[in-house]
Amino acid sequence: MFGTTFYHASARKLIIAFASVFSNIHCQRDNTGITTVTAGNFIAGDEYTIITVGTTDYTLIGATSITSGAFVVGTKYVIVTAGTTDYTLIGAADSVAGTIFTATGVGAGNGTALTAVFTSTGGGSGTGTVSYATGSITDILVPIAYESQKKYLARLVKDTVMNRQVPRMGFVMSGMEIDTSRMGNQMNELRFSHSDPNQGSAMYTPIPYNFNFTLDVYVDYMEDGLQIVEQILPYFSPDFNVVVEEIPSLNIKRDVPITLGGITLSDEFEGEFGDHRIVNWTLDFTMKGWIYPPLRSGKVIKDVLAKYKLSNEFGNFDFENSPVMEQVRETVDPAEATAVEAWEIKVEVGHPDNPNDPNDVDSVTTVAWPLT
Repeated sequence: MFGTTFYHASARKLIIAFASVFSNIHCQRDNTGITTVTAGNFIAGDEYTIITVGTTDYTLIGATSITSGAFVVGTKYVIVTAGTTDYTLIGAADSVAGTIFTATGVGAGNGTALTAVFTSTGGGSGTGTVSYATGSITDILVPIAYESQKKYLARLVKDTVMNRQVPRMGFVMSGMEIDTSRMGNQMNELRFSHSDPNQGSAMYTPIPYNFNFTLDVYVDYMEDGLQIVEQILPYFSPDFNVVVEEIPSLNIKRDVPITLGGITLSDEFEGEFGDHRIVNWTLDFTMKGWIYPPLRSGKVIKDVLAKYKLSNEFGNFDFENSPVMEQVRETVDPAEATAVEAWEIKVEVGHPDNPNDPNDVDSVTTVAWPLT
């Protein structure tokens, strides 16, 4: 029994299905920064924030001059002239030209100020300076591999910051156990059609097993880890179903639930103070899969002959030499019919006149199949 060669790769298919669930996890990093530019180098169409006025007339390149009394609460301004306006009453630290403030009121008097944020219409001139945001948001597809936590953490500690491949995910199948709560009658058979119409295939009921997986998330920054974990958790409440093609040749597909168990977080660094840290999230999962027994193939039985014999006068039974007292023969009609075609079972019953002739019967009865 145990010598039969067969391999349905049930566990391997579950491993692949598990990895596919987490194959599209992304992490975003904000790489924006602030750059200072002097008048004369502005680019038309770009948005700038005034830092210093200097000798630059910003009204010529897109900024708006506002007179006190018309300020908009919450808008950022740069004082140009103080006049009779007390800017300290509307959010400024003082009333000196060049002071940047966010208006807390509409103001009063005849002082003027520029809108601090403007879209440039030209390169500008003079000594004024502005700032603008640079960079962009980087989207990282987080790779996943079959690897143990212990080995990868050891490699992270030894690698330099330049060579460290984080964020990334690693997983392993940590164990499996039979699930008796899903166990059915193990003597039930699953039957399948065969490429040869005169052949049939069958296997016993598959055995339910729980496959335990551990998924580790390795990151340098807590923000990266939170992004990754928050893309996973909403789908497990606590189950997430994935379709697994368990035996493609037999077209056996099954929804396999993946259950999220525990979640742990470790945040540590190795070596001297100031060395790089290692943030590791560990998520435990259980897949409720199946292990399939070997597939058996054999010829389809289309002709059955049953002979009934009695023992001789001495009470001994000799199957070969005892006469046939009664016989029943059942055949598929037509004999070349396949399982999906129309066919009947022809039953021939009787006491033969010539026991050695299997076709010699007293009566013939044809029974339609399936029975109604």
